[in-house]
Amino acid sequence: MKAVLKFFACLIAIIIFGGIMNFAIKKTILKDYKINKNKDLIVFGDSHAESDFNGADINIQNLGYRTETPNFTLLKMNHLLSNVNDSEKTVIIVVSPHNISKWHELRSFQLDSSASRLSRFWNVIDNSLIYKDYLELPFRTQLTLHTKKLFGSPSVDGSFKFKSTFKGGFYKNKDTTVVTIEQAKKANEKHFGNIDFVLRNNKSEKLIEMYHDVFSFLKQKNLRVIVIGSPLHSNYRKLLTKEQVFNYELFLNEIEGNYSNVKVLNFSKLGIPNKYFLDTDHLNILGEVYFTDIVKDKINSLFTGA
Repeated sequence: MKAVLKFFACLIAIIIFGGIMNFAIKKTILKDYKINKNKDLIVFGDSHAESDFNGADINIQNLGYRTETPNFTLLKMNHLLSNVNDSEKTVIIVVSPHNISKWHELRSFQLDSSASRLSRFWNVIDNSLIYKDYLELPFRTQLTLHTKKLFGSPSVDGSFKFKSTFKGGFYKNKDTTVVTIEQAKKANEKHFGNIDFVLRNNKSEKLIEMYHDVFSFLKQKNLRVIVIGSPLHSNYRKLLTKEQVFNYELFLNEIEGNYSNVKVLNFSKLGIPNKYFLDTDHLNILGEVYFTDIVKDKINSLFTGA
């Protein structure tokens, strides 16, 4: 009997400790995680957003975060934009062809490796929006999430806390390399699956639906939105199949057609000099400055008619 009481006492202590840690982590991490009132362009997306835009620019707040899928972008938006109804602000969402691929869906939600991605946000921001996808997750992923929730230890990258003053992240500290065909092939397989994956040319209806959730939210907020097609190195771009390109361009066209507050600027075929690429589909620290200026000029011409 004493052993049973000890067990339950320990379990209750762990739960209480987890609750305190969850509260402390949220208070600490989210304290300064908010929209900068002095920034006009708010950037969301995954590593392409993180590496394509100069967060040190006077007009830009870069909230891009590597491996982020659109359901987590929506989580962030619910936290960050809940009280923002500023017609002067423009939301930028960066999308690359693989962001809607079937393989990307599997990597992000169905393979066991997805646990490390999901856990970053599980305890940090309101997790109720994750539950609709919860039952589709593998058991190991569910167990990881619950363990982290119990002990109050979400796997939050160090740069996450400081996104309100983001000036560079994981991709900024790497040297520029010469992008070879072999590297492009490896990146293509990472994004779309290898040649044995029969669905490598298929789009992900799940990810597309998540993007629609994001754009519907922004429409309700009456915020101006620019969707950016991320620049791609020519060696990577030439490996994309006709089906992959078609799915991507169709998706961009549908988004622009369905949401009156959205404009699409597709730079995936832009001939950016090789010296500005970090790898096949990410820009280096010089490239982000170069590309940021291009995008800002284009946005200014859209809104001013210049």
